[in-house]
Order: sequence, then structure tokens, then C-alpha cells
Amino acid sequence: MNAKQAAELSGLSVRALHHFDEIGLLRSQCNVKNGYREYSEADLDKLQQILFFKQCGFSLGRIKKLLSNPRFDRAKVFELQKKHLILEKERIEAMLISLERTLKTMEGEDSMSQREKFKGFDFSYNPYEEEARQLWGDETVEKSNDSIASKSERERKDMRRY
Repeated sequence: MNAKQAAELSGLSVRALHHFDEIGLLRSQCNVKNGYREYSEADLDKLQQILFFKQCGFSLGRIKKLLSNPRFDRAKVFELQKKHLILEKERIEAMLISLERTLKTMEGEDSMSQREKFKGFDFSYNPYEEEARQLWGDETVEKSNDSIASKSERERKDMRRY
């Protein structure tokens, strides 16, 4: 499958696929007959994994490190991503309920305690940490946490962009 087809299939731009190739995240093969970048079934499987990581908020640099880890287990990571998305769904549902109740409270149809106003907001929990410790060990997770903590707020925002 060429880059244009892979882009259309995945919803990415051809430029994004080229960028993934340039940074060594998803290497394509060059078709010697036409010079186009080609992606195999295995490449598309890897692209799916990359996009799951991306949707879960990982930077491209972090994704590259995870995928290149010799202990990387695709099935275990899919389970981890599934758990994360379920937790995210629950968090969003709680926030939607809170929003609905807030609107009703504003209209005088309901009332909320101060605590209820903030239900669904949780900035402390990292659903990946425990499983990451199981997959890659405490030392790797601690290094990652220390590295992130040592960065400025701007650097952390930049990490989330990629």
C-alpha cells in the first residue's frame, strides 16, 4: 500500500507518514519501480499501535521509545490502552453528568453541593503507571517520571503536542 492509500485509510496526512518515516517511528519501503513509499501489513499494524498511543496522549518520541523496547508486548499494551480508554470514557461521562446538572442548577431545576460541582475532575491518576511498571519495571517508570517532572510546563505541553 502506498503512502497516499495508507494516509486515507488511517486518517493521517501523507506528510505525517513522511514525518514518522523521517524520525524513524514508522519506516516505509521504497518501491523501486515507481519510487513511492510502500507500507506492508506489518507496517499498518504498527501504525495502528502508534495511533492508539497518540490518542492516549503519548508524544511521538515516547511512542518511539516504547515500540523499540525489546520487552514491548503488543497484546499487553493493547489491553493497557483499552483500560485507559474505558477510564477516560467513565471520566468524560462523569463530567457530562456534572455539566448537565450544572445547567439544571443554573436554571433552578436542580442544586449541587460544592463537591458535586467538581466530580469528574481528576488530575492525579495515571492509568498507565501500574501496568507500565509491570511491563517495563520500576526503574524505567521512575526515570520517565523524573524526566517529565524536570521539564518546564511549556516543555510538557510541547511533549503532549507530538
